[in-house]
Amino acid sequence: MRLTLFATLLFGPTALAADIEVSGAKVQSYPVALAKPISSDPALRSRGGDVLKRVDALLGLTGMIKTLDPASFLARSDEGMDPKQIDFEAWRNIGAKGLLKLGLRRQQNRTMLDYLVLDVTSGRPLANGSLQARSGGLENLAGQIADAVILGLTGEPGPFRSQLAFVRQSGRNKTVWISDPDGARARLITPAKGLHILPAWGPGGQSVYFTSYASRKPHLYRMPIRGGRWTAVSRRQGINTGAKVSPVAVTIDGKTYPYLIALTLSKDGNAEIYLLDLKGDIVKRVTQHWGIDSSPTWSPDGKQLAFVSERGGTPQIYVSKVDGSDLRRVTWKGNYNQTPAWSPRGDLIAFVGRDERNAFDIFTVATDSGEVKRLTQAEGNNEEPTWAPNGRLIAFTSTRGKGKTQRVWVMREDGRHATLVSGVAGRAFTPRWSPFLP
Repeated sequence: MRLTLFATLLFGPTALAADIEVSGAKVQSYPVALAKPISSDPALRSRGGDVLKRVDALLGLTGMIKTLDPASFLARSDEGMDPKQIDFEAWRNIGAKGLLKLGLRRQQNRTMLDYLVLDVTSGRPLANGSLQARSGGLENLAGQIADAVILGLTGEPGPFRSQLAFVRQSGRNKTVWISDPDGARARLITPAKGLHILPAWGPGGQSVYFTSYASRKPHLYRMPIRGGRWTAVSRRQGINTGAKVSPVAVTIDGKTYPYLIALTLSKDGNAEIYLLDLKGDIVKRVTQHWGIDSSPTWSPDGKQLAFVSERGGTPQIYVSKVDGSDLRRVTWKGNYNQTPAWSPRGDLIAFVGRDERNAFDIFTVATDSGEVKRLTQAEGNNEEPTWAPNGRLIAFTSTRGKGKTQRVWVMREDGRHATLVSGVAGRAFTPRWSPFLP
């Protein structure tokens, strides 16, 4: 289904943006009313209600927005979307500071969904637009509406123009799936049988790289997300694992590449990090040490890599330039730190550490000061962090909850408000968040 967005976002300093703190642990839940959808067509009103439920769930995932109980609403349900017709006093009296209005209408053979985000205190529109779906699937527009609410309230982009890739296990089979950030619309993209693991997003989120044992050896493959044939990218001797595609163009040894793949190879006997072009040809060997080097992750500007190395005797997080120079160790606490993930904002690297109880938990280290913060504790094992493209949420694997089964969860960047997003049969793990999608 093709979706077309016609949107006008109204920016500028607002009381809402000032009140919502958007830096780390200072984020506060903000009271927003989601008004009943407006339409002269009862069927469209019902479908609008489905959209609103999905918007509510997505906003709840962020931990930034507190949606108010519709049973408390005092304003008339037919007050319309014209700010001049809206009874802002009625909305203020229930504690709302933000307000979302939806209107649905038919335009020829299309269904149009209009949205309006307002500051209840001032009565000023913050964002508005019209979305259209050629046929059905209106609830699939919920992510764009949720993003508009977040952008209108905070001045920052929301995370929902993106997807998650993750691995599901069923019996002996491990397969790669992709879904919306809340786990909706999950679909299989690798063959249904076999061992297909460690997904990574390709340029623009249009493909997924993964390691597969299809030939009984851990080789790297690429699969277009819209279907097609999967192709081998690296089938070198030994392991071909932990692929990460650069977020931007990379210049190395005087040559600029649109994208490069950072990958762990053991073709020479030891696990080392290499840079490959998108065809799979080696561009640069980054590390060369007797200690195992693995799990590379790119800085947002494509100029540095963080990775795990055992060169100090235990697995620790190191950072270097993309050519391997200016190497420095960034984790000094604990004797087992792994799987770094660099925030799109560039200020933090999330990683997994093993504590004194032999439990795995998620931490962040500040790239400038080296300050370490613990995000999870005493709730099973928590591993494999990955950042939302706006840098405000982290998806991760956790065994918390009933059954101690691995599932994919999402939490705020400060570790608060953890929410299950893959409550499905079987294990789900190794999430990887896509970049912003077109």
